[in-house]
Amino acid sequence: GLNLGPLQLVLTLMAEGTCPGLYGPEDTAPIVQALLQEHQAIKRSMREELILQRFFQFVRNDLHVFLMLGPPRRQGPRGLGLPPLTATALSHLLCSLKIYQAWSPEALQELASRHLQSKLSPAWWVSSVASSLQTQQNLLQCVARIAALIHTSATIYSTYLAAHLPLITPGSFLDLLDTFAWLLVSLQEQNRKRMDQMKLALHKMGEVSEKQQAHSRDVRVLQEKLNIIKQQMLESQRQVEQEKRVLKQHEKECQMYEARISALTREREELERAKELTMKKMSQDYRAALASLRPQDVEELRSYRHPPEQVVWVTDILCKMFGEEPGWENAKQMLCQEDFYQELVFYPKDTISTDLFQALGIVVAENDFRVPSIKSASQAAAALWQWICAIYFYHQALRNWQPSSERLERCDAQISSEKAHLGRSRLRSETLRDATRAQIKELKETQQHQQKLLQQLTQSLQAREEASTVESSVAEHMADWTVVTQVLENRHGTVYGDALLCAAALTYLGPFPPARREELLGKWQAMCAGARVSPGPDDVRRLLQQELPCPGPASCGPPLLPVQQPFSLTSLLSSAREQRAWDRAHKPKDPASRLAAVLLHAEAHQRAHRWPLLLDPDKQATVWLLTAAPPEEEESQALASLEQVSEMAEQGEYEKMPEDNLEVRSLTDPDLEQNLLSAASVGEQRGAGGKQPPAVPPRPPDGTELGSCLRLVPLPALTGIPVLLVDFEKNIPWCPTLQQLMQKETLRGGKTLPSETSSQEISVSSSFQLYLCAKIPLEALEAGKRAKRCKRVFGLFMTLSRT
Repeated sequence: GLNLGPLQLVLTLMAEGTCPGLYGPEDTAPIVQALLQEHQAIKRSMREELILQRFFQFVRNDLHVFLMLGPPRRQGPRGLGLPPLTATALSHLLCSLKIYQAWSPEALQELASRHLQSKLSPAWWVSSVASSLQTQQNLLQCVARIAALIHTSATIYSTYLAAHLPLITPGSFLDLLDTFAWLLVSLQEQNRKRMDQMKLALHKMGEVSEKQQAHSRDVRVLQEKLNIIKQQMLESQRQVEQEKRVLKQHEKECQMYEARISALTREREELERAKELTMKKMSQDYRAALASLRPQDVEELRSYRHPPEQVVWVTDILCKMFGEEPGWENAKQMLCQEDFYQELVFYPKDTISTDLFQALGIVVAENDFRVPSIKSASQAAAALWQWICAIYFYHQALRNWQPSSERLERCDAQISSEKAHLGRSRLRSETLRDATRAQIKELKETQQHQQKLLQQLTQSLQAREEASTVESSVAEHMADWTVVTQVLENRHGTVYGDALLCAAALTYLGPFPPARREELLGKWQAMCAGARVSPGPDDVRRLLQQELPCPGPASCGPPLLPVQQPFSLTSLLSSAREQRAWDRAHKPKDPASRLAAVLLHAEAHQRAHRWPLLLDPDKQATVWLLTAAPPEEEESQALASLEQVSEMAEQGEYEKMPEDNLEVRSLTDPDLEQNLLSAASVGEQRGAGGKQPPAVPPRPPDGTELGSCLRLVPLPALTGIPVLLVDFEKNIPWCPTLQQLMQKETLRGGKTLPSETSSQEISVSSSFQLYLCAKIPLEALEAGKRAKRCKRVFGLFMTLSRT
């Protein structure tokens, strides 16, 4: 129990923020100094006692105390086993007081009732074949009562198996109820689908006779349609041939227009090249004359007061070019204009009038006689005269090119005209071609329709011949199908008991050895039948009933929850296809191994709140977790007549098991955290080069330890793959990533994990699965930290039968 002395000190600390003897004189000065530095708002002139009172107030505000006391003797504050004053002070200082007690069978039953009411809608509690269970409340109470009994018996058995480990906890009971709710819906849906299939098969048989008559009518109708289609095809073929001939004529016209356009284009290109050469020569001469005329020349001419006669003659011609009256005064005013040199540079030489061109021609004709005298009079006038001559020659060449330019325009016009004719001809050709294509498409569709009709006719003829054979051959199976339908209807009445026993097996049977599993399952069936059985192991009455010949207990009336007879977990939690696949993969066939495999691969475990702990002294974990794709299986020949009638049999579907990608890691691996983040994270499911990397490691040879397999398993390129962690039995601290992954119930909502290699968080893939493995029996696990870890897992004993 708790000593009252320390409790009194804790209460004083909670009430006053300090207690006697907690701080000495040497501690107050550092506390005051640190408080003043942390809280700048406190005045430094305040007395030391007031500052300490402020510190004690902070302690009271930030103090969190969690007290775990013994079981209460009676209700109220005085029922805590404490003195009245202490209990009263404690009741005033505590913010909450919770009393925890062990769950009684009545509490378990009440919890189960409320939990199942919240999980399942009332529609799921309606039983179509229930005899004594007439109402929803009765059925709910029966399920809750048997679930409580099952949990109680499993808890007692677990204490005999390993009392130091928390194998069965209250969370296990909630897992049982959640698994039952999911299995109930799943089994009901499965039975409903199979029953609907069988009813559909019986209904199809009633339609066979009607189909036989319908096939005969179809044959006559199809033959008439084929005759009509044959006439339509002949007419369509004649139209297609006629349209093809007209299309060839239009294509020849297009070729003629294209030849004309090609010839005109070549002629136009030659004219363009000639024009380009001429214009290039004119432009070069003009640019040379313009280059010889400098702004200084204009300044020089502008500076004359009484220019020479040759200069006046040149400026008179310049006045005519700019539309001014001849004369030196007018020429000087023009030369004195601002930016006159730029006007000379950008003179419109392409648009000279005819009169000006003729006048320039007269004066330029005397060029040979005038140039020496002009040069002798003024170099600036000579440069200006050279520019005037260049203007004249440029425009003269442009006028000489005029006929060729007109011919070029005519070529352009002819080319445009021919292209217009070509476009219209092509448009007519395309329209005709589209019409021809549409006619050909219609002809092909008619041919396809004819082929379909021929196929239908062939099928109708075959079906008419086969209908009578099918009717006679399937008639003998009608009785068997009726019996199967009745069995499925009866199974619908045992679905609640089947779902509860399967959920109990998935939740509780895992850690027990095969003998205890069989014993527990037998007792649970007896509980469902309403018999009174001992919840503990080593039941003497059960042993005597097995060893001694006796009539057995008297009938206890109708069962509380009917179950299948005989009851088989393998048939309910597995399928014949899965069992055949395991046989092909040469998996162990002993009942204990197969039951452990069924519990391991059950889909309900993916919805559980805990990861599996595989107790694997026989090294069977990798045998059942490493699976490869089986070879193809031939098409089933069973129910061949049912295939033809109801299309319910297998349609050549190959039985395949999904290829598991398993990464085997040890808790002693120094890179475990990085490997777990890589395996659990959401990422691309391809390796380098876009190919699927070989994620499944080779199967270890016989006698090889699991630890040696770690060298065979490279870091996978895949993400979100299953991980098998071995060496659970070793006392090794868990890395932070593993501790977060063990909180499986938090991973359903898109849990993210921090990454050590980047600042971003990693999302956990929905396909990630974690398996922990211990190579020693459960009872060999030590208590302590492993006991706390066992609360986060559910044990599964993997072993071979010793027989």
